[in-house]
Parts: sequence; C-alpha cells; structure tokens
Amino acid sequence: MDMKLITNIESAVNTASSGDKIATFHQQILLHAKELSSTGIKARDFFNIATTLDKPAYHTEYNKMMALSNKILIEDCNLCTKMTDLSHDTWYRLKFTRTNASQLKLFETTITQNLLFELAKFSEHCTFKQVKAFEAINERVNGNDIEFFVQQPNGKYLFFPMQAKVLYPSNKYEQIPYKNQNTDLINYASKKKGYPLYLLYNYSPQHTSYQHYGCSIVDAHYMKSIFNSINPTFDDLHVHSSKYIYPVASTWQSLICDSIFSKNNSYTNKIIKKVYNNEKYSLNQDEVMEEGEWKEVTLATSAKRADEDVMTRIEIIKKKEDSDFLNQGESGFDIGFAPKYKIIVSNEIDIVDTHE
Repeated sequence: MDMKLITNIESAVNTASSGDKIATFHQQILLHAKELSSTGIKARDFFNIATTLDKPAYHTEYNKMMALSNKILIEDCNLCTKMTDLSHDTWYRLKFTRTNASQLKLFETTITQNLLFELAKFSEHCTFKQVKAFEAINERVNGNDIEFFVQQPNGKYLFFPMQAKVLYPSNKYEQIPYKNQNTDLINYASKKKGYPLYLLYNYSPQHTSYQHYGCSIVDAHYMKSIFNSINPTFDDLHVHSSKYIYPVASTWQSLICDSIFSKNNSYTNKIIKKVYNNEKYSLNQDEVMEEGEWKEVTLATSAKRADEDVMTRIEIIKKKEDSDFLNQGESGFDIGFAPKYKIIVSNEIDIVDTHE
C-alpha cells in the first residue's frame, strides 16, 4: 500500500486554512482518484483523513466522500474489464513461456491458480464482493476442474462446470480427448443442473491479434461429438471456416460482459443464450454452496497455496509423466470430474462501508 500518497493528502488538508480544509479534501481525492484506486488503497485509508476536518462537518463529509469513493471504485473495478485483462494476460504468459529459450512449461493448474489469485486481489481491492472464489476442502480433487456460477437478474444462478485445458506448442489441445474426462464432465453437469464447458488457455503464434481468446470456453457436448477421437486445434475452435460462419469458441469474459454476450455469435455463445432462457439450469443460493465443503480464497491464502502447490508439483513431476499427473486428483488417482475451485459472480455489487 502506498502510504506516502495518503500522507501527502493528509498533509495538504492539515496545512489548509480552517475554512478551506473541506474543499482541499475534495480536491485532493478527485486529483488522486485513479491513483488511489489503482494502488489498492481502500476507502477507509483516506476517509480517516476526514477526522482532521471540523467535527460538525465530519459526518456530512464522510457521506459525501463515501459516495464519491464508491463511484471511483465501481468505475475502476469492472469485472468485465478484469476478466478481459486476465484473458490477455494468460495469452502473454503462455507466449512468454513458449518463446523463452529454455521453453518454460506453464500448466493448467498454475494458470488456474493465477486466475484465482487475481480475482481474489480484485475482490479485496475493490472492497465489494461481486466475485468470490472458493477452494474445495476435500483433498481428492482435480486442479483442472472448476465450478463457475453466474447470478441472473431474478437472483438465481446459472452453473457451468468447466475443465481447464491448455493449448500445446503443436497448436493442438493434446489432452482433449483424454480417457473418460469429457463424459465425466457432462455427467457431472447433468447431475448438478449445470451446463458443461471447456475452459481453454491459449497462445497461438499464428494468430497475433487473438489475445482476447487467452481464456476461451467451448461447449463440452460439441467437443464430444466432433472431437471424440482426435485432438482439436486452435483454428478448429477459434477461427472462421468454410463450415462455420462464426467461431465455435467464445471468450470467457462473454459470460460476464453483457455488451460482448449480446453481440457474440459463436456456436458456444448461442448455446449459452439458450441456457440462460431455460429454467432447468437455474439454481437457488443454497444449491450453489454446499455447507462445509468449501473455503473462500482470500488474497493471503491464495498466495500461500500457490507457493505450496508449486513446490508440491515439482516433487511429483519428478516421479510421474506430465500427462498422467495433469489428469489425476491431488491424491494421485483418476477421480473423474472433481472440482477444486468454485467461482461465484453476483449481479448485485455489495459495496462495503469501511467506516470504522
């Protein structure tokens, strides 16, 4: 946290004449609004400066600045923008590993952990909980498997079980298909009233303008029907072809961004639009969170777990083939679809009053 910025604002308020303190406070907050938000400084940090104002005016000024702070944070903390940025970031992370002379490897589990960490940081920085991330308590889970929930305007949730797969340097998804994974994913979705998707992590040097597809989603039913015995390529799913006017895949941010969702004509997005209008896929709050089976991922816990998991993975990879390890639970057994992570997106932004 940049406390020097807070100190400078406080100093400006303190050195102002008595009658100018409130105006100076307003000017300083407006002047540094973007910086205050982008550096992770929360409302409470600069609201405390208001204690230097005239006491009778304090509560009025607090309310004014609370409203201003919320406006600043909402403008800067746009989940649609964040997920788009993460998609681009995934693309460039993979590009870095693939173009590095030592050919570094970046696995699905590591990318997923990075996404969870960034969403936890986003949630904490923005002081409201539009998105929450959880980790399964059960040890027999698969780090490639994710539950993704999106709240609808009616308050109910749509559920998308996702299995993460990375695009290999061969430009193929070499772990699709793999054993019974697709069937397990589809069966799990059917049992839980969800719709199954693949979450793909991409970088394709042949398509330099496709960064928005760094994280993409594809209908699992389509994958089973078309690619049940051969590996799909990036082009098969993301590039226009003579067979399909529009791409098969959609960006993962289209699940959140209304402006993208409404205009996206990909095969997967058309399927998801049908899901949105089908009552059988709507879940209540108590169906979303099984009590006692999940713990929320916070900024501190996600950073700690990422370090631990990387060290554990290094030891395990010494003993196992990558292809086997990637498709086994942390216990080392083939356990079908067993989600390690849960992401819940709410359509209502719960702004936290940080006044203490």
